[in-house]
Amino acid sequence: MKKSLFYGILIIAFAAFIFLSGCVSIPGLTSDPDSENETASVSEIYNLSIFYPVVSGQEKTAESGSYYAVLDASDVQVVRWIENQKDIRILKETGLLVFTDAEIKDIYFIPSENQTPTEEEIESLINNPKSVDLNYTIKNSNKNSQIILEENFTGVLAYTFVPSSNSNSIIVNDNVKAVRIILPSGMTTGHPLIGTAKPKPDLIETGENGEQILKWNAPIGNVSAKYYSEKTPFYMMVAAAALLGAMAGVYLWYRYQIKRLQKITKYIDPDENAGFGKRKQI
Repeated sequence: MKKSLFYGILIIAFAAFIFLSGCVSIPGLTSDPDSENETASVSEIYNLSIFYPVVSGQEKTAESGSYYAVLDASDVQVVRWIENQKDIRILKETGLLVFTDAEIKDIYFIPSENQTPTEEEIESLINNPKSVDLNYTIKNSNKNSQIILEENFTGVLAYTFVPSSNSNSIIVNDNVKAVRIILPSGMTTGHPLIGTAKPKPDLIETGENGEQILKWNAPIGNVSAKYYSEKTPFYMMVAAAALLGAMAGVYLWYRYQIKRLQKITKYIDPDENAGFGKRKQI
């Protein structure tokens, strides 16, 4: 008994020595101060890719916007090309049941030194992004929402639009001159009963990861896209077939009950030539 107690104390003392010497560590008890203060860069959060609309068969630089929807419809990541603007219109949530303003977060400004940069200069800018801190305010009104700067800005604006309620749709109402909407992988649009993109996109492409990309080179007014799972039309077809099958089953059962009732009635009703109340003989 005494020997087992001695060995137990010895094991506990050895484990404590290893722990205190740093040979053993418990996750969560040690941390790197630098990792706690590290913040993600703009290239880690956003896919910095500028949309160049096609005008007269050629890609042109224009104040365009790329809108990346996430799978759970919780937010939309926006990457805009801005040219010499001080009051920048941004996405605004719409709908009769919307009572609060959408949240705008993760705002980054990547300025261009040239006020009229070429496509090559823009690509160099987004390949080596250097975001800067600018003083701004966000203004919401009944008509639109704006990021208001102290001076005119040319470059890339990236931000995340978080609506107050999740919805599998994107409404681009920030007055951009060209629109590109990138749907999550596995999602699609275009079914007249489930949801479509309005107006009709000028081009629909498939991205590297299978995502659907909708492009409008010069839309007039707002652009919207209702999206859903690629399997939804199949499920709807199966549900419709099941409903039709159920209706056919109910109809056949009804017909069977009617015929059965007719047989019973014919059996118990008196024959035309028989007296009243006499049962028909089979």
